[in-house]
Amino acid sequence: MSDLEQVLASAENLAQRLEAQVAQELAMQQTLPLRFEANMAAFRQYVPGIARRFDSYQVQRPFEFFCTENGIPNLRWLDDGATFYGQDPYAECLRQVESVLQENSLIRFNYEMEGDWFGQQHVQFMNRLTEKNRSLLQDVDPLTHVPESMPLGLIFGVGLGYHLGYLYERCQLANLYIFEPNEDLFYASLFTFDWQPLLEYLMANNMGLHLFLGQSESEVMLDLREVVTKRSPFLCATTFGIVHYQSDALHRLQARVAKEFAMLSMGWGFFDDTLFSLSHSLNNMEAGVRFFVQGRSLPAQWLECPVFIIANGPSLDSCIELVHRYQDKALIVACGTAITALHKAGIKPDVYMAVERITVVSDSLRQLNDNDYLRDILLLGPDVLHPECRRFFTDKIYGFKADEPMQSLLFANTDLMASYRKLAYLNPLVGNIGLSLPLHLGFKNLYLMGLDNGFKSSEHHHSRYSMYYNESGETRNEFKQMALAQGDSILPGNFGGEVISNQLFAASVMMLEVAVKAFPDAHCHNCSDGAAITGAMPLHPADIDLEQAPVLDKQALRQYLLTEMSAPIDIERETIQQFMDVEFFNILLNKIKAEWRVAMPSRFALIQRMQTQMEYLTQVGQSRQRHIADVLFGSLNSAFTLITHLAYQIEDEQAALAAVRELLPLLDEFFDTMMALYAHGLAMVQGSHHHLLTRD
Repeated sequence: MSDLEQVLASAENLAQRLEAQVAQELAMQQTLPLRFEANMAAFRQYVPGIARRFDSYQVQRPFEFFCTENGIPNLRWLDDGATFYGQDPYAECLRQVESVLQENSLIRFNYEMEGDWFGQQHVQFMNRLTEKNRSLLQDVDPLTHVPESMPLGLIFGVGLGYHLGYLYERCQLANLYIFEPNEDLFYASLFTFDWQPLLEYLMANNMGLHLFLGQSESEVMLDLREVVTKRSPFLCATTFGIVHYQSDALHRLQARVAKEFAMLSMGWGFFDDTLFSLSHSLNNMEAGVRFFVQGRSLPAQWLECPVFIIANGPSLDSCIELVHRYQDKALIVACGTAITALHKAGIKPDVYMAVERITVVSDSLRQLNDNDYLRDILLLGPDVLHPECRRFFTDKIYGFKADEPMQSLLFANTDLMASYRKLAYLNPLVGNIGLSLPLHLGFKNLYLMGLDNGFKSSEHHHSRYSMYYNESGETRNEFKQMALAQGDSILPGNFGGEVISNQLFAASVMMLEVAVKAFPDAHCHNCSDGAAITGAMPLHPADIDLEQAPVLDKQALRQYLLTEMSAPIDIERETIQQFMDVEFFNILLNKIKAEWRVAMPSRFALIQRMQTQMEYLTQVGQSRQRHIADVLFGSLNSAFTLITHLAYQIEDEQAALAAVRELLPLLDEFFDTMMALYAHGLAMVQGSHHHLLTRD
C-alpha cells in the first residue's frame, strides 16, 4: 500500500471512529436524562431526603458529559477542561476495586483483657470471650484480604458511581457508608450510574447504605456517630476502605474518619452499668434528692454572671491565682477531682459536679478528709450518681441523664418526664457535665479552666495541686499507669501547636463541641492550655478581667436553684419494679438465645443475624419497655464485636463459622446471667451488689 493509500485509509478509519463517537454521544445524551429520572424515582421511594435535595440541584462547578467511541459516559470540568476518568472509566474502576479487594488489609478493632475492678459480669464475660478468641485463632490461616462478604465498607468518593457496581458484584456488603464532599459529583452520578437497581437490591436483602454528601468534617463525624448507633456499632469492628479519587478535601475527610473511627465503637455502656444506673437513680429519688424541673429559667440577673468551670487538667495550675482573685465575682464549679486541687490551693468552690456512678467519686471525696469543707458546697449531677456521694453534701440537685434506662422507663410509663429536665452531653468525662449542665441551666458566660483533654508532658497530666501528686509534686505510684495519663494520639492545641491526647479525651472534645453547638447563645471561653474546642473561643487566663464585675450574691442564686428550679420526686419502688417488666426481658433474651442455636451458612448470614437482633432493640426502644433496649445495647454490641472480629480473622469461611460456634456456650451463659441479675436490678447498688447472683 502506497503512502497515499495509507493516509487515505487512516483518514477513513478516523472518520468512522468520529462518526461512531458522534453516534455514541447522541445515544448518551438521550440515555442520561432517562437514567436520572429512574434514579430519582428510586430515591423518592427509598431515600426521599436525597431526592428532595437533588430534584432542582444547581451545580457549583459546571461540567459536561462526554464519551469516546466506547460509549462510556465521562465528565469534563468546564473551568479547566480536566476529565474525571481516563479513556476507559469502566476498566479504571474495575482495576481499583479488584486491587482493593485483593491487597487492602482489613481495619479491625477488638477488645483487650480488662481489669474487673468492680465485680461486673459484663467485664468477666468479655474477658472470657476474649481469651477464647485468642485460643481459637492459634494455628489458623489468617484472613489477609477482603473476603466474599463484609459487615461494613467505607467508600471515600462516589465519582460517577461505576466502582459501586463492581464492588457489589464481588462482595456482599451488609452495610456501605459513602462519603462524598463534592455534591456536584453525586449529582453527576445520578445520570451515569444505575442507582435504581442497586437500591432495590439493597432493600430486598436488608443491606444498609448511607450517603454523607457535601458535609464538613465535623458534620460528618456527628452524623456518622448517629448512623453507627442506628445500624449497630459492632459493624465498626471489621471494615475496609476505598479512596476513589484524588482530592485534598477527600483525603482530609478520610484522615479524620480514620483517626476517629475507633471512638465510634466505644462508650456504649454495658449491662451491669445500666443496672447500677437504675438502682442508683431510684435510691436517690427515694432519698428525697431534688431534681431540676422543666419550665423554670434563671432570672436575668444571673444569666450573664461568670461561671468558672474548673477541671483537673495540668493547665489549671496557671489559673489558680486568677480563681483566687475572682472567686467572689464568679460561680466556681469544681469538676470531679479538680476539687482536690482547689482544696489544696485553699479555694472553696460553690458547686461540685460528678458524673460517674461508681464509688471512685465518693472515695476521692473521702480522701480529702475534710467533711466541713464539703458540707455546704452544692452538689449537682446526674440521677445515676452513687448514693454514697450524697452524704458529703447538705444540698444536692440532680437531673435525669439522657440515654439512661431510668429516664427511658419514666418517659414511657409515667408523666414525670414532662415535669423534670433531661440532661444531654454529660459523657464521657466529668468536664463534659461541667460544661453541659450550666448550659442547660441557662448560664451564658462560661470560662473553661483546666479542661485540657490532653497534656504536653506525660509527667504533668493533671493539676499538681490535685490528688494525683504527692507533696514533692511527683505522680503517686498508684496513678502512674492510669488511662488518662497515657497518650496515643495528637489533638490541635487551644493556643496553637498540639497536645498529647487519647481516644477518651478526643471523644470528650467531640461531645464538648456538640454541647457548645446546641447552645449558640452562650459564650464559652476556653482558657485551658490543652485541646482546642470548636465553638469555644481561646482566651488566655491573663486576659480575663472581672475587676468591674459585681460581687455575686451566691446564697441567693443557690436558694433559687433549690427552691424554684428543683423539686423532689414522689414515686414508689413497687411501681418502678412493675415497669421493669422482668417477664418481657426474659422473653426477649430467650428469643435471642434460641436464634443462636440455628447454624449460620455464611459470614454474611452471621452479620445479618446480629444486626437483626440489634434491630429487636430498636423496636423495643419504641415501646413501653424502651429501657430494656438501653440495658442490653452496650453488652450485645460488645459481644457481637468479638464475634465479628473472630469471624473475619480466619481465611476459610466454614472454619471461621466453626470457631464462632465455639463461643456460643459462653454467650448463652452470659444471657442466663443477665436474666438472673435483671430480676434484682433495682437492688444493684454498685459495691453492695455482689451477693445478687447467689439469690434464688
